[in-house]
Amino acid sequence: MNEEKLAVRTLIIFRNSLSQIVDEINTELERLGQAMPQELNIPQLDISDIQELPWKTRGKTLASKSGYAWMFSHNDRDLKPQQQEIIDALCSAISTAKDGEVDLGEFIFKFSGRDNALLNRIPKKRESAR
Repeated sequence: MNEEKLAVRTLIIFRNSLSQIVDEINTELERLGQAMPQELNIPQLDISDIQELPWKTRGKTLASKSGYAWMFSHNDRDLKPQQQEIIDALCSAISTAKDGEVDLGEFIFKFSGRDNALLNRIPKKRESAR
């Protein structure tokens, strides 16, 4: 048998073995997912949706997509319902995080103020290239 045929045969055997392993992993994940209490499900967050929210600067003007910014964490009558849903999901993630922070993209999100009234978007510190 030439080397090419041997390589193809080996790859097919390897692929079939991996396929069985993947099926077993998927079965176990489904079983564990059904056993997991609903309140432990992690909110799905999309950084692009979060970036589109009306973040404010320290001067209370609309913030750019970079740098420190804040917004109210509770109902804001100026928000669209979809925006409030995104804020609620972010607040839920922060509330359930061990350290009270969510690390997403280039930012860390956390509460501040009395009764966690404010959401903060804090840029991560950049490492020096040196």
